[in-house]
Amino acid sequence: MRRVFCKKEQLVGAGKVIPLDALGPSSKLKLMTPKKKKITLEGLARMIQRGFEDTATRGDLEGVRSEIRDLTTRLDRFETYVEGRFDTLEGEVVRIREEVKLLRKDLGNNEVNLHDLRSRVERLEKKLGLAK
Repeated sequence: MRRVFCKKEQLVGAGKVIPLDALGPSSKLKLMTPKKKKITLEGLARMIQRGFEDTATRGDLEGVRSEIRDLTTRLDRFETYVEGRFDTLEGEVVRIREEVKLLRKDLGNNEVNLHDLRSRVERLEKKLGLAK
């Protein structure tokens, strides 16, 4: 007797429509579980062979190793270049800081000189009668 589902709640078999509610829980489970296929030695051997076909060979791995060595060499060269540039920039930053320090010192001296010059001009203007 072949059973085919026609609706969720019905089962067709031997020309009859049987409501699923009429069946017990174990019957429903058996109807919904697919049959297991038997695995033969030949089938198992084919599955294993397909698995080995997807596995990398020594030649494949050597190619990957070679690419990794090349990338490592390039990365080392790049790292050396970046470190050299960093050292250069670090030296430039130190030089700029020293120049800024000197400029601040000069600016401070100029402010003192400017204040001194203003007070001298004010005294001269008072003596000449040009004071505001």
